Amino acid sequence: MIWVILFAIFVYFSYRHLYARPIPQNVLRARRARMSKIPRIQIPATDTFSPRDKIAGVVESLDWCNEITRICWPQIGKIVEDQLDWAIQPLINHHIPPPFSKFRFISADLGKDPLRVDKVIVHKRHNDSIALDLDVHFQGSPNIKMKCAPLTAPFGIKELRWSGRLSVVLRPLIKNIPLVGAVHVAMIDHPTIDMDFTGIANLSEFGPLEKVVRLVLKNVTASMIVLPNRFMHKLSESVDFFRTYFPPFGVMVVTIKQGRGFTKLKRIGKIKSIPDLYCRATFGLEEMKTDVVWDKLEPVWNTTKAFLVSAMEQPFRLKCLDKDRLSKDDLVGSMTFTARELLATEVRWERFHDRVREKVAKNGELFLISKFYAFQDPSEPVVGRCVVSILIDRARNLPPMSKEVACRIEVGDKQKQTPPIRQAKCPIPGMDPINPVWSFSFDALCEDTSQANVKLTVLDSGKELGSVRVFASELIQSTTKSKEGYFPVGLSGAVRAKVILRGLVLAKVPERVNEEESI
Repeated sequence: MIWVILFAIFVYFSYRHLYARPIPQNVLRARRARMSKIPRIQIPATDTFSPRDKIAGVVESLDWCNEITRICWPQIGKIVEDQLDWAIQPLINHHIPPPFSKFRFISADLGKDPLRVDKVIVHKRHNDSIALDLDVHFQGSPNIKMKCAPLTAPFGIKELRWSGRLSVVLRPLIKNIPLVGAVHVAMIDHPTIDMDFTGIANLSEFGPLEKVVRLVLKNVTASMIVLPNRFMHKLSESVDFFRTYFPPFGVMVVTIKQGRGFTKLKRIGKIKSIPDLYCRATFGLEEMKTDVVWDKLEPVWNTTKAFLVSAMEQPFRLKCLDKDRLSKDDLVGSMTFTARELLATEVRWERFHDRVREKVAKNGELFLISKFYAFQDPSEPVVGRCVVSILIDRARNLPPMSKEVACRIEVGDKQKQTPPIRQAKCPIPGMDPINPVWSFSFDALCEDTSQANVKLTVLDSGKELGSVRVFASELIQSTTKSKEGYFPVGLSGAVRAKVILRGLVLAKVPERVNEEESI
């Protein structure tokens, strides 16, 4: 699926680059004369505009891009199918829960129905990058067969529906073909995924296997491309991986302080019960939860949590629930903001956008405090809350018998691991467990610099080959607040990495006009 998206984005960007070139005035005059004779038409929702459209009054439809994808779909499908074995299968085995194990693809055919894109917005955040936000949809009848222990019979997927909002960053821009050094792909939020199974999974609809497949698929998708995670693919080998890195916007600190306006709920007869309220919020892959306040119509939680902001359009979802000792907790009400909307007002009383339990939450509202912190200049001292960015490029000279190597990153109590690299059936650059290329980055939010010490450990099939530490004190003393190079691990190996320490300063939310230029 990722390779399909990369192809569509590359075609789109190449077209836009050629399409947006300056147009001679005599050509513009002739075009305006021709266009004035064409009847006006209603613009469909899937159209996007460019500066040239504003000059000539021309609509640029995305049907051309979807048509190219349709024509090339058999070839695109073959590329995707070739990636399943060495790229996706190890990730599934990493996330699959016991007692299931040894997952493998038997065969894969994406079918005849191509992926579609629409609602494209082009904007920029840095001088050497271009970003696109677009909707992607896939609804088709693939023929994918899989097998997983302890099951003896195979199972498969016969219908797949997949849609979501995609964030694509083209960075850095270079002066030679293909014009872009790398492509970063991420889902702004969890995509909507639905599927119909065949084989054992179909017989156990709503059973354990069906639930496991859905959970694993969600976890694999999140670990690969749901923000803050990004899938990065280099288009030019001449570009250093460190140049392709795309930092977060900053940090958002949210406080759920208190609530008011709740009413008693009639339980049995005329007896009215006071709800036991608590709040739960999600932003990206992070969760925030308050304590339960028992028997209070005006609960005070005063719970604060900091979140890394990768995109200003990321949704912040907040739910208020009534704790139930004997059954499932009841949803009272909910509200949803983008990061930009939430940060637009620092202090607010907010009524529920969706009041599930109308009798309890009819007049209910929450008191929220939200602040934005930008990254400070490296010359400034770093104190308190900070962000550590770890960029893992590659390793070299690992033991000759290495089979499946990965690099584990530890920052304080946070941990992340690169995808494992194993020998591919056909020679592929970087897919060599002796000299692996990971091209992996991880941003860790730390509450204090004392938690910002970094440990990198190279693993082979789960066994340690060697490790190296980078202490926060080293980064603080550096003028650039960073350290990079080949770090020795084990007897003869080395890992090429870069570690960056970023301090935070209270700031205003970046204006939309500076961050986004819809074209």
